[in-house]
Amino acid sequence: MQRIRGVLIDVSGTVHVGDKAIPGAVQALDRLRASGIPFRFCTNTTQYSGDTLANKLRKFGFDVKREEIFTSLSACRQLIQARGLSLSLGPGGFVEALEFASGIKAHVVGKPQKAFFELAIQNMGLSLPAPTSMQATTTTGTGIVMIGDDVEQDLGGGAAELGLVRYLVQTGKYRAQDENRDAFGGLDGVFADFSAVVDHVLSQRQESK
Repeated sequence: MQRIRGVLIDVSGTVHVGDKAIPGAVQALDRLRASGIPFRFCTNTTQYSGDTLANKLRKFGFDVKREEIFTSLSACRQLIQARGLSLSLGPGGFVEALEFASGIKAHVVGKPQKAFFELAIQNMGLSLPAPTSMQATTTTGTGIVMIGDDVEQDLGGGAAELGLVRYLVQTGKYRAQDENRDAFGGLDGVFADFSAVVDHVLSQRQESK
């Protein structure tokens, strides 16, 4: 059993839908915080700044700090410290045209890119093991959980490549049998909602002590 060291949480569809918190999500976050496990809300949104998103979540009743919000823009700020990077918030022909014109390879930042998850984990003050293969990562475990409602954007790609513990919630974007669409050998769990995932994470942590 893996020792849970940190939790990454999708926002829209996972802890709230529209302008309402998903039932039980506020209290679940309180339980997660009380456990001492570090967490970050992870989102691809570029519509809101981290401050705006934090304030939005507070209006829904969530006890959240600005530094616990990790967006594509947050990832860009970390990457931009590296010299010579051309950054993009999404793929597409426009990016390819810029690459051709500038002769510089763009870096796409956001879920499900591997770099996004790596940066979010670093932002929690944690690091990943350095296995020799994806299989080794899956076997030894990273101790990092990713919770989301989208099997591809939240739980596919980089989350799977890094060997994160991938938990799907049946809220938001979720549709029946979405778990069967996973292309990386199967999810680690499917739960009714965020509250159920948190209860599972905390029970696992207790058992691993």
